[in-house]
Amino acid sequence: MNFILFLEGTGSLTYDAMGQSSVLPAIIIGIVTTEVLFTVIKSRSLDWFDMPYDTDLTVYNSIKMSVPIIFTGLLILVISILLSKTPPLDEHLFLPVINLLQDSEYSALVLNSLVTLINQIFWYLGVHGGYILDTYARDFFDLTQLAYNENFASRPLLNNFVLLGGAGATMSLLIAIALVVKEGQQRKIAQISILPSIFNINEPVLYGLPLVLNPSYLIPFIGIPVLFSVITVLSVQLGFLVFLPISIPWTTPPIISGWIITGSWHGALFQFTEIVIGTLLYIPFVKKAEKKRLQLQKVSFAKAAKVIQTNEQKITVSVRQDHIGLIARGLLTELKSDLENDKLSLAYQPKHNIKGQIVGVEALLRWKHERHGNLPPLLAVNLAEENNEINRLGAWVIENACACTARWKTLGYNINMAINISPLQLLDKELPTLISNTLQKYSLAPQDIELEITESHTIYDTPTVNETLSKLSNMGIRLAMDDFGMGHSSLLYMRRFKVHTLKIDGSLTVDVLVNEANSNIIHTIAELGRSQQIDIVAEYVETIEQRERLVDLGCTIFQGYYHSKALSEKDCIDYFNKH
Repeated sequence: MNFILFLEGTGSLTYDAMGQSSVLPAIIIGIVTTEVLFTVIKSRSLDWFDMPYDTDLTVYNSIKMSVPIIFTGLLILVISILLSKTPPLDEHLFLPVINLLQDSEYSALVLNSLVTLINQIFWYLGVHGGYILDTYARDFFDLTQLAYNENFASRPLLNNFVLLGGAGATMSLLIAIALVVKEGQQRKIAQISILPSIFNINEPVLYGLPLVLNPSYLIPFIGIPVLFSVITVLSVQLGFLVFLPISIPWTTPPIISGWIITGSWHGALFQFTEIVIGTLLYIPFVKKAEKKRLQLQKVSFAKAAKVIQTNEQKITVSVRQDHIGLIARGLLTELKSDLENDKLSLAYQPKHNIKGQIVGVEALLRWKHERHGNLPPLLAVNLAEENNEINRLGAWVIENACACTARWKTLGYNINMAINISPLQLLDKELPTLISNTLQKYSLAPQDIELEITESHTIYDTPTVNETLSKLSNMGIRLAMDDFGMGHSSLLYMRRFKVHTLKIDGSLTVDVLVNEANSNIIHTIAELGRSQQIDIVAEYVETIEQRERLVDLGCTIFQGYYHSKALSEKDCIDYFNKH
């Protein structure tokens, strides 16, 4: 809108004025408008309307912004009227400089380098360098003849031996990215840009990577074309390259264009050599940019992973319209794919009784991501819960845990398998049938497994949940309340259904030696368990002192690094044999 006001103020609001000749003024106006608007809003000097705090947010922002927007529009209009009173910018702006340089014996070298520099600087700012050269720097070129003229800059030289792949010698950059970068944004953009680059069209890489206003590539983006300009002019002056007086389209691919415009393999070889040199010069900058990208990616991923796991706002993270939401949606897609292709796995952490004997294991989900390595199980669970995939994920865990239990039984190890289920799975009426069919499939008894109801969500007090728990209990399935003492765990279900195990929240057991309040809570839970004849499991047991204290407080089963970390199925067999 302010650009329209600018054209109106200068009296040049025409169709032609909104074309390529106005790209630079449009960009300047956009930057000025943004900075002025930001300054005015920050200073609150034009905050004339005192809106009530309970006003609709859209209405509130619209009214608050109206005066600053009107002010910036009027400012641009006044500036444009003042500019209309000044003489227009001379299209032969560079002519005095050109006349001065043409008297030098190095005129071709300097003029071609200067043209390249102007082209690259404007491209770096996001303005089409070729349009600037055509509008304000046409006097650099000898437009009366096609042959190379050492008193002028050469368009054929610029198009065919400097801008290889487009502004910034981007063909060399794309090759450097292909050699150095194995995954991620840079490689994807390079793959998309390679075909246009063959025809010297480089907007995809300029704005997609981006190269425009990217400090990581400023030096090579400007420096490499200037270097190509210098060595090409020197090669012409030394007689290695001879330009024929012909015109070829600027979209002619490198190697081909070099051969055609010089009429010799020298031109093709020279272009190939330039591309190799440009690639070698770009590689260090590509590595540095990739290192920076990976660092930013790591920070962004860690932030997104934390939000997904904690989700304090209790909203579906994957619908967020920000970078965190984008990462969440990508992870969800990959989770679905890995689940479908059986790329997830289970690890098993042993549980020991007071005598040190193994009484069972807990199946723990493991997701080894292709790029990010081992991801926290809670991240996968929360993604699945938020996006109606938890029943699929839960079914996979039940299937694989029961299959493992059956394999162990055939080897003579009768180990109880604890399987975590989400409270949301209790809303699935088919859960009891799924478990019954799986037990039958692997010839297991209900007592061979124990379902640990996690605290990731509230255990809803609904008829469906009550019916599901009742069916599971009637089947003889052992039920455990996970993370008891914190979060959503409730005594309600201990009153309604037979609970066989209470697992004390790890945040209580970790500090049991130094926090008296934690000790009191654990002792109370243990007394409750003793009165109900329920096993009390203490998690995160890491030292003998901690274990002995938990024994004193009434815990009966222990799980943690003091005994063992989570093990693979094969390692569990070795562990069983040793204990």
